[in-house]
Amino acid sequence: MNNKKLLIPAIGTAIALFAIAISALFMAPALRKPVIAYYRLPANVRAALSALADDPAFSGKTKFGIVVLDDTKGLAEQLAKKPRVDVVFAYDGAAAAATAGKALVPSEQLRLLLAAAIRGAGTRFGVGYALPILLDHFEVAYDAKAFGKAGFGEPRTLGDLIAGAQKTARPGVSPIACAGGNDRDLLLLVGAVAEAKYGLPAHDKIVADLREKGTLKSALANAELRGTLDTLVDWRKKGILHPEWYRMKDADLTAFLDKGCASVAFMPFSTHRTIPLKTISRFSSIPFPPAQPGSARALTAPVIVGLLPSYRKPNAEAAEFLYRLAREEGQTILSANTGLVPVNSIVPAQDIQANDVRFWVASSNGPRPDPASAAFADPAKIAETARDVRAYIEANNTGF
Repeated sequence: MNNKKLLIPAIGTAIALFAIAISALFMAPALRKPVIAYYRLPANVRAALSALADDPAFSGKTKFGIVVLDDTKGLAEQLAKKPRVDVVFAYDGAAAAATAGKALVPSEQLRLLLAAAIRGAGTRFGVGYALPILLDHFEVAYDAKAFGKAGFGEPRTLGDLIAGAQKTARPGVSPIACAGGNDRDLLLLVGAVAEAKYGLPAHDKIVADLREKGTLKSALANAELRGTLDTLVDWRKKGILHPEWYRMKDADLTAFLDKGCASVAFMPFSTHRTIPLKTISRFSSIPFPPAQPGSARALTAPVIVGLLPSYRKPNAEAAEFLYRLAREEGQTILSANTGLVPVNSIVPAQDIQANDVRFWVASSNGPRPDPASAAFADPAKIAETARDVRAYIEANNTGF
């Protein structure tokens, strides 16, 4: 009898504990923080997104967790190991595209707010896997006053640009600079020259051959790829492009422009934003001019996208956060806080430079990442491609 008296409370306690455990199991997903992940994004973009995630006026009562993914590893493989990530922000390219089929199709209604040419970003075979939120651009910045003194106006073709640059050169000073010591700038220049010189189909064939062959060296049977690299070698040999351009960093580029040692800079719009106003105000920005005027264009312009992993039921708060970033308020704040370009067509750009970039891209056949980022999801393959490009330039194509 005493054993029975002891057993009844024990059974009751066990049932109560079991009920609590079951309740916790069902309540846990609702109680945990939705998680934002960043992949290979610059610090200022991460900071701007995190500030909005932490702002109750923007994200309401939702408290987000923040994860910075490993830049040296693939995006899809990391998401497979981190099933608690709810929304990811990254540059569009092969890494983001590798999540297609494993990410939710974002709001097509919001995609309609984008210019038609930009809607293709974050899509594969016409199906969306990510939503564009910000736009960068690889530009040509030229010293309009120096070009005018040399008898040149705005360069309309690649030939005009090179001729004008040569006319502005001083003895022993190369007229064009680029921070090619950054893998990003180096590879963006390769893509921009390939598209400008040979056209969009040739550019996309370079990407396809890199992807298929696996290395730059193996893909050099592609005549347009080799021709692009030979153009960079030729500009360097002739002193048009600074002989150490492929080792220069952002600080070097800024110093060259500040001291008047270059009349032309090849750089991302995001770098343009970091150069002191007294220096950059001497320069006018244009898209990379084509070899032939009137040719169809697709501009080298990295796009930042947000995607929603679909390994389980989507987190409503995370999805709404992403969608608010694509609407007017989010676009206005993000553009102002990053200096990058809003993709939403109805949102006023921060200034005329940002408005110009959006117009140029919208008037083209769309934005393109650099060829290596378009070809490879593995960051190690992108870095290897950059190393091989530098080796090709330094060797003046000898041995390749």
